Amino acid sequence: MAAVHNLRRDHRRQCQRNRLLLGRTSGGSFENPGNWTPFNLFAGIFGPPGSDEMATFAVGNSSYTVTFSQDHTNSRLRIGDDHVVFNLNGHTYTHTSVNDIPIIVAGVGFTDDAQLTLTNGTLAGVNATIAPSNFSVGAQLIVGSGANLDIDQVLSVGERDTGSLIIQSGGDVFSSTGILGKTVDMSGAFGNGTVTVTGNGSSWYVDSQLIVGAGGSGSLTIDNGGAVTGFPLPSPFAYDIIGSSPGVVGTVNVTGDGSLFVWGGGLHVGEHGEGHLTVADGATASPTGSGEIGGLFLGSEVGAAGAVLVTGAGTYLGGGTTLLVGRFGSGELAVDAGADLFAHNFHIAAGAGSIGEVVIDGPGSTLTSTTDFTIGGGNSSTGGNGTLVVSNGASVNHAGENMPDISLGNTSSIFLDGGSITAPALTVHGTLAGNGTITADVGSDGNVEPGLSAGILQIAGNYSQQASGTLEIEIGGTAPSLEYDQLLVTGVGMLAGTLTVNLIDGFTPSVGQTFTILTANDVDGTFTTELLPSILNLEFDVVYNAQSVVVAVLSALPGDYNGDGTVDAADYVVWRKNDGTPAGYDTWRAHFGETAGAGGTSGLAEASPARAGVPEPGSIVLLCFSGVGALFVKRRGRGRS
Repeated sequence: MAAVHNLRRDHRRQCQRNRLLLGRTSGGSFENPGNWTPFNLFAGIFGPPGSDEMATFAVGNSSYTVTFSQDHTNSRLRIGDDHVVFNLNGHTYTHTSVNDIPIIVAGVGFTDDAQLTLTNGTLAGVNATIAPSNFSVGAQLIVGSGANLDIDQVLSVGERDTGSLIIQSGGDVFSSTGILGKTVDMSGAFGNGTVTVTGNGSSWYVDSQLIVGAGGSGSLTIDNGGAVTGFPLPSPFAYDIIGSSPGVVGTVNVTGDGSLFVWGGGLHVGEHGEGHLTVADGATASPTGSGEIGGLFLGSEVGAAGAVLVTGAGTYLGGGTTLLVGRFGSGELAVDAGADLFAHNFHIAAGAGSIGEVVIDGPGSTLTSTTDFTIGGGNSSTGGNGTLVVSNGASVNHAGENMPDISLGNTSSIFLDGGSITAPALTVHGTLAGNGTITADVGSDGNVEPGLSAGILQIAGNYSQQASGTLEIEIGGTAPSLEYDQLLVTGVGMLAGTLTVNLIDGFTPSVGQTFTILTANDVDGTFTTELLPSILNLEFDVVYNAQSVVVAVLSALPGDYNGDGTVDAADYVVWRKNDGTPAGYDTWRAHFGETAGAGGTSGLAEASPARAGVPEPGSIVLLCFSGVGALFVKRRGRGRS
């Protein structure tokens, strides 16, 4: 109501000088006196309004074109319940009021539908507002072919009602500040502002601040080669916003080859409210300045939420000096279908209590960082809950001279699912899991879990596990990578801490099976703690070799070489075929006749008279295996000759 009140006050003050254009369906000249009538009929003064007067276009539900043959200046301009086209013919139409809004596109009644279209010239003023009150059903300003809208200060779209700005066919708009969806007030007025910049050459230049969704909802669409650009010299106080206030939603969509969104300073996607940014199909979005000075912040404040999608081959998003996914609120960032993301400093879940998730997915999809890279604050004591997922041929590149490590906080995770990470080093305080390749030296005092279920995690570099670190291996069959996990290290594997082995998918191994869970060019040290499965009649042993670590399955009963829980003649055959050493025979002979779990701490059967008379090898063969025993004697004979 404030805008209407100001308008009425202005009418009272200048009743003999304001003019109302009588629209003609066939159009009319701005300079023709016959097209004008006084606002106050008693004044009796006809003709175009003067430089200190207001021009009002509100015949009522009419459509017409106004042509200009020279430059004009008025105090104010108002478009009412009409669809008006200004054909400026290369001229400039200027509005100078500083006490009231000089350019208004809005109805004055509840059913009014106001629209102004500019062509072939410039409309200029200090401020401009589209839909400043909650009376009309809609208000729209279209800047078309050869037209310019030049606003010195604030261009407000959808201040207290639904308003839209369309920049098309090479139209151009300049404003110091742009606000989409300005306010929600006590009267129930709800600002809803939409701006569309479409087509090659169509542009909006904002040299101070752009807010999409201030107190009401806002939406900005840039497509088909359109451009929105910001001031190239940002200051600490110059930043653009998508979703400014609590409960407010702001949305920016940048789509199509050649479409461009360049913000000045920082961009907050979800400052206190909810923000969405999509960059797709060959479009570009980034901060201004040399080296992409500025930043991108998702979920800036507590309770805020920001989501960014970058998708499609040739699509590029630049995060500038710093990109924060979850500053103090929550942030989600997805890069897929061959798109590229760049930032000097890249941080996921940077602040305490924040939540950040980044997904880089698909062949050709990349994330590149050149300075700091942290997930969950980067160490074990600060930051929030961060997640990085790299999948299906996507890559993360954090490489170069004198680069710091990628640091993974203790409440955060990295998941690989067919993706790769390249860095000088990766420090793991949280969880590193999945199938993929890490080209880096990896140091861990957190959890390393190869596979998503079963799989292979490859480290092209050294692997160092600290005393508080854990390597978790899952075994669900005998096929490496397909059924059980492996950690493959091209450099040195330095071991300490805990090894945890879990059986999955209902798998029960057999005596004699082995699982190579880790390989390295050189294995140094051993796991301090080994947490192995517990299965009746079976034991698991960890064998440390020069270049591998193997989990072997043994019988829980010494001499029970076939794992059936009894040491008998059948175990002799297994010993002969797979072992054949005197020590193995002595073990079998010493425990012949014992049964696992039959009593005693060793699980031995109770002694019996037969136990004292265990046959020698020759007797066993003759008594139990006849011809097989003879063959055994012959082979031994050949071995001695």
